[in-house]
Amino acid sequence: MDKPVFLISLDTEMLWGPAGGQEGLEQFNLIKRNENKMRNAISTLLDLFEKYNVSATWAVVGHLFLDHCDEETCLTKINMSKYGYKKSWYRDPYSNIEKDPLYYGKDIIEKIINNPINHELGYHSFSHVCFTNIPREMAEGEIKESKKIEKEWNIKFTSFVFPINEIAYVDILKDNGFKIYRGKTPNLITNSHDLICKKIEGGISKFITPPIEPRWDNGIWEIQSSMIFFDSQIPQSLLLRFKIGLERTIKDKKVFNIWLHPWNLFCYERLTDDLEKMLKYVSKRRDEGKIDVMTMNEMADFLNNK
Repeated sequence: MDKPVFLISLDTEMLWGPAGGQEGLEQFNLIKRNENKMRNAISTLLDLFEKYNVSATWAVVGHLFLDHCDEETCLTKINMSKYGYKKSWYRDPYSNIEKDPLYYGKDIIEKIINNPINHELGYHSFSHVCFTNIPREMAEGEIKESKKIEKEWNIKFTSFVFPINEIAYVDILKDNGFKIYRGKTPNLITNSHDLICKKIEGGISKFITPPIEPRWDNGIWEIQSSMIFFDSQIPQSLLLRFKIGLERTIKDKKVFNIWLHPWNLFCYERLTDDLEKMLKYVSKRRDEGKIDVMTMNEMADFLNNK
């Protein structure tokens, strides 16, 4: 890199996001209890981005581009029938936006597209299945479904975010026109698969947010994550970690890549205030000429042109 860059992406999933296990169940119930807050959170984010003139990559689950679906033709039914994929979180009401507004989001997509800020629409798979748990043919179906959405909405997907940040079948992305995907946060210590190491690394991540170098991955760019802008355990440390990471990025001329879910905003009150302070700080450093703000697609174009 010859200049520092700031990226932010939003994993926009609504009820398609929660995965298996107790943590996934808690997320599912949290979103269900706050149904009215879900769209308000997205509106709040759009307002903040507009206020500080910061563009973001909205990594959207493909099913949210619909306002209704049919059980016989929807990809989720095909996948469950063909591959026997019956995980507890892989659910589809086969209804419409009026009846099940947390499974459909056509209105949300229109709001992002019509916003004055030039946001990017990224792809977060069609139904948020974990790619490391599915056969290659099912992953191909999830990715190729993006072509139908592109045609219907007259858009082009170039950025991909893997569900649950579990990475697999990267070559399918390249073959279907994607230029860049978001990777995991780099290991801060070696042997992170060890339980004790994982706990140590989790503690380190509360203080260290690494700048990133883009990586060319056999025909597609990987941009690892620096941090998730959310911490329900030590929320008071979030803004400080961010500022330290951003200043390191400016000094080292690297990339600072952060992300969060829209539903994170109604987990605790101070997150919205911290997010505004973060965007204000980014816009100040950008206006001073210290850092560029890009979407993931703009990052890929910059790297390819370079």
